[in-house]
Amino acid sequence: MVNYKSLIKNNLWLQLLLALLAIWLVITLIFFFHHRVVARTVEIPGWQLDEAQNLGVQIKKISVYDWQRAPGYYQGMAGLGPLWSLGHRLQGEVAEGYFQAAGAIAAYYSRPYQKTEGYRIEVAGAYLNEGYTQPPRFTVTVNEDLVIEEDSFTLDVEEGGKLSYFTATAHADVDGITHLDVQYHREGQEGPKETAENFEVELYTAFNGPLGYSRRYNPEGTVVEFIKDYQEGSKKAQRYVGQWEKTDKGGARQVLRANEKGQFPWKNLQWMQKEKKPWSIQRPITEYLGELKGIADVFAVTLRYVSLEEKSGAAETMGEQKFYLVEEGNRWKIIDVSPLN
Repeated sequence: MVNYKSLIKNNLWLQLLLALLAIWLVITLIFFFHHRVVARTVEIPGWQLDEAQNLGVQIKKISVYDWQRAPGYYQGMAGLGPLWSLGHRLQGEVAEGYFQAAGAIAAYYSRPYQKTEGYRIEVAGAYLNEGYTQPPRFTVTVNEDLVIEEDSFTLDVEEGGKLSYFTATAHADVDGITHLDVQYHREGQEGPKETAENFEVELYTAFNGPLGYSRRYNPEGTVVEFIKDYQEGSKKAQRYVGQWEKTDKGGARQVLRANEKGQFPWKNLQWMQKEKKPWSIQRPITEYLGELKGIADVFAVTLRYVSLEEKSGAAETMGEQKFYLVEEGNRWKIIDVSPLN
């Protein structure tokens, strides 16, 4: 029987290795708690972008928290030059995998947040661009007595053609927040008030960090990931079966709405396997359709595909394709896709 205590005691290198392992575990645990922050949130379900009184604005989430991104965090990540330069020497999927792994490790062993005095208030959602020239402006009443005027809010907007996403953030110098009244204005008109008081606690960690509304729920990202997963499934089928009709669509199926999986028009994606030239996707365009074929709150994401000439590098438009989605449980689900036009 092996005497492990004796083995460790008589082996200096093993002692050193165990000491380094213990130090690494302690450091890893410390950085885990650096990423652990809490926000209190209220989610607003459904969509009413097409209702006149809403002025084309939809508030989807109201959050309060007492922390912020640490100053210099992104500059510090960018300063890891040697780490990134090594990845530029790699090619294709190896380079992509390296950057993902290196980025995740660098982000983990960092201090991304710092505590604030008072609280930060964040209002996130989306708004229609057609028919309006200006984004919404916000006023918030805190605990029914402190009013934060619209000039105190920082508005971060991700432009998206027909539909844009926003995050409005302000600071409230108070000891606690129990009640919020959020009012928005747009081009001289006042929208309906949203009240937040029954907050739910959201815990963020290194593996589930806080994301802005546009990054977390933007349907464009869901469509692009869907296509990527579909193509990966097709490659596996071609490798083992030799025909795309038997494609393993496993990853792509995860973003389909449950009652659409058996009748989804996969044939409208067949051109991806038949196309010989390399192709890419231009920036998607998202629009809110409202009710479609008896389904409420439907969005459409239009993708324009271009083929690339190998010799000249010139891009030629191949056509457009629409993906139709609905939001379920704070996630986008695809319900249909048009043929390539």
